[in-house]
Order: sequence, then C-alpha cells, then structure tokens
Amino acid sequence: MIPTSKPARSEMNKSFLFKKSKIVKRKKHYSKYYIRHYSRYVKPMLFLLLSFAIAGVVYYFFYHSDFFKIDSIRIEGAKSFVNQTDLEEVVMGNTFGHSIFMLDSQELKKILQETFQGSKEIRVFKIYPKTVGVEVFERVPLALVHNSNSSEVYMVDMDGYVLGIVDEERTNLPRIKYEGDIKVGHFVDQKLVPVFMELVGALNDNRVNASSVSFFPNYATLYVSEGVEVLVSNDKSKTDSIRILNDLLKQTETEGKRIKKVDLRYNKVIVSYDE
Repeated sequence: MIPTSKPARSEMNKSFLFKKSKIVKRKKHYSKYYIRHYSRYVKPMLFLLLSFAIAGVVYYFFYHSDFFKIDSIRIEGAKSFVNQTDLEEVVMGNTFGHSIFMLDSQELKKILQETFQGSKEIRVFKIYPKTVGVEVFERVPLALVHNSNSSEVYMVDMDGYVLGIVDEERTNLPRIKYEGDIKVGHFVDQKLVPVFMELVGALNDNRVNASSVSFFPNYATLYVSEGVEVLVSNDKSKTDSIRILNDLLKQTETEGKRIKKVDLRYNKVIVSYDE
C-alpha cells in the first residue's frame, strides 16, 4: 500500500495553528500595552481640547459678540467751555463698534484732554455691558485779561488758558492788562493769574493802593500812589517786593522826596526821583 500524507498535513496544520495562536496572543499583548501606555494621555488631551473650546467661546462672547459692543455714551459736566456735541463725536469715533473690554480708558482720556482744553480734567469710565461714561470738569474763569491791541476782554483760568470773550459788565472778575498775544483756546503766560493773585494779596497785606497793573512775559508794571511807576519781576516773591516798596514809600515821604519810578526786578533796587 502507498502511505497517505494525511498525518504530515495534520502535523503541519497543528504547527501553523500554534504559530497563529502565538501571533494572536502577541498582538493582544501589544494592544493591551498600547492601550495602557497611551490611555493616560487621552483624558488630559480631551480636557485640554475642551478648555480651548470653552476659552474660544468665552473670548468670542466677550470680544466679538454684539452684547458687549459699545453703542451708547453718557456725558456729564460739558456745559460752557466744552462742546458736548463735538465731545460725543470724538468719543463715538474712538469707541463705537468695539468691545467694552478692549476700551483703553486712559488712552481715550488723553485724546479727549488734548482735544478739549476747555476742560481742567476728564474722567472716562465703563458702564457695562456697552456704554462709555465721560465726566468733564471744566476750567473755572478767575480773571479777565485785555491788552492795548484790542478792545476785547477775555476770561482766563488759573493756568492762563483763554476760555473766551466776555462782556466785562456781566462779571466782577479782576481785570488784568497783559501785553502779550491773547487768543481763545490758547494759553497766555501760565504764571499770569498766579502772579496776579500773589501781587494783589501782597498789595492788600501792605495796604498799598495800585491804580493799574500791566503784565508782560517777565515782569509786571503797576502804578501806586501819586503815579509812581513800579516794576516787579514775575519770578520773585511779590510779598518781599511789595514790602520793600512800602518801606521805600514811607521813607521818602518822611524825607520829603518824590519818587518817579521804582525797579524791583533785580537784586539791587533802582529808584528814580523827580527833580
């Protein structure tokens, strides 16, 4: 009889099945290894992706949604020296359509104060969800100024800012003659009003009567009793200058002399007498 090959095939099948089983087991082993190895990264990655998604939604809501886009203004304090309509237009041009969270209050304040100098101070604040608040503190007129080149009389504040032309009969503000350029919306010498106030106080304290006072960029000229012309430096103490003047007037009165002019601008007092 010719032997069959079935036993050999059977052995081959067993060997093949055994190898296949080992491969399957090895694959299962590697699969479990990879699952265990990478599963610890899955949750953090999912959390990170979720966080980015939430952050994106929040960013869009606060910075791009219409809910926080500025569309209204509230202005207070703009009355005489700051035009409210012009102020509204500048604020609108710099804020409308932008998220209130992107508003730089200090930058807007700087722009407004440079544009509207009739204000002494401006405060900018946010009113959520989409309103900009502006509070204006206007300059306060403290004196009237005029000069020989014009018949107009102007109001100025403590800083020497010219607020506008005024009818002097409608105000009792002190009047200053300033021999320099005077233009509405510009500054005269910023020392003008403080020097004037200091000078008036010194004259009152020493009981010296002045018939008129004129200011120049570096000094002031005033006329006191009997038409004596007096020159005073804007940079020196007015109290000291007027005290020296008062003592000098008393001394010459006692001596019977008549003073024509006193120059107090320098360290040495210069006196001119009538001959």
